[in-house]
Amino acid sequence: MKSRTLFCNRTVLKKDITRYAPLWGLYTVLLLTALLLKWVRFTDTVSLHCHADASVSAYFAGQATFITRNMGKVNFIYACICAVALFGDLFNTKSCYALHSMPLRREEWFLTHCVCGMLFCMVPNTFVALVGALLLQNYWYFALIWLAVMLLQFLFFFSVGAFCAICAGNRLGLVAIYGFFNFLPIVCSSILSTFYAPFLYGINLDTARLSEGCPLVGFSTYYFRTNYHRPTAFSDPGDCSFLGVNTDSWRYLFICVGIGLVLLFLTAFLYRRRKLERSGNLIVFSFLRPVFSVLFALFASLFFYFLATKVQEQLRYIFMAIGVIVGFFTGRMLLERKVNVFRGKTFLSFIILIA
Repeated sequence: MKSRTLFCNRTVLKKDITRYAPLWGLYTVLLLTALLLKWVRFTDTVSLHCHADASVSAYFAGQATFITRNMGKVNFIYACICAVALFGDLFNTKSCYALHSMPLRREEWFLTHCVCGMLFCMVPNTFVALVGALLLQNYWYFALIWLAVMLLQFLFFFSVGAFCAICAGNRLGLVAIYGFFNFLPIVCSSILSTFYAPFLYGINLDTARLSEGCPLVGFSTYYFRTNYHRPTAFSDPGDCSFLGVNTDSWRYLFICVGIGLVLLFLTAFLYRRRKLERSGNLIVFSFLRPVFSVLFALFASLFFYFLATKVQEQLRYIFMAIGVIVGFFTGRMLLERKVNVFRGKTFLSFIILIA
C-alpha cells in the first residue's frame, strides 16, 4: 500500500478543539457582550444627540472605525494565549518526548495546531460578525470588513506566537520573546533616543518613524491604519454609504500578514531542527541566546533609566548603568537556570556588551 503524508491530523484537531473549548467559548462570549454593549451605547447616543430620522444602524456603521481600532489589542492578547495553549506540550520534557515518540510527523503536528489556532479565531468572529450584520441591516457589509480585519490581524499575531513557541523552551520564554518581537521597534526607538542621542551633538534622530513599525501600535493608534473603509462624514449619521477602502490601512495590514506567513515557514523549518532535550529552557536555539541577553540587558537599563527620571533625574545615568548590570546577569540566570553565573566567560561577554 502506498503511504501518504498528511498535513492535518483529525484526531489532534478534534482533541485541541474540545480540550480548549472554554478558551474560544469565553472569547466568543466576550466579543458578543462587547458588541451588544456598543449597540446599546450607540442607541442611546442616537436617541439623545441625533435627529429623529437618524438610523442607529447607520450611526453604528459610521463609527465602525473606532470599534476596529481596539481589536488589535484583543488579537494581540488572544493570539498569545492560543499559542501558549496549543504549543504547551513542547514546554514539558515528558510531554515532549511522549509526543515525538508517536507516529506523527512534526509538520503534521505543527500544521494541525496552526489550523486549530485559526479556527479559534474564525469561528467566534464569524458568529459575532453574523450578529453584527443583523444589527447593521442595510450596512451589513461593514461586518464583513470587520471580520476580514480581525482574521488578518490574528493571523499575524498567531504567526508570531507560533514562532516564539518554537524558539522558547517554556511559557515564560514564549511570553518574553513574544513581547520583545512585537515591541522591538519601540524598544529600538527608546534605545536610540536614550543611549545614543545625548552623545550625538548637533544631530537630531527622528525615532518616531521607527516606533510606527510596531504592529500593535499601528493597528490601534494611527488613524490612517485603523480606518479600513471610507464612509461619509460622521457629522451625518443617517448617511454612511460605502465610498471605498482605505488603501494605506490595507497595505499595512497585508505587509504584516506577509511577514507572518514568512514567520510560519521559518517556524516549520526551525521546528524540524529543535532538540527535544532543550525543553524547559528559556531559549531553545543557542544562536538566539546572545540576542536575548543583549535585549534583556538593554530593556532593564531602560526600565531603570525611566525609573530614575521619576525618582531623581540627576541619577538617571547611574541607574542606567545599574540596569545594564542587573539585566545582563539576571538574563544569564534565566538562560542557564541557575544563580551561579559569575564566571570569567560571563564577564567577558558583559565587557563585549558594554563596548
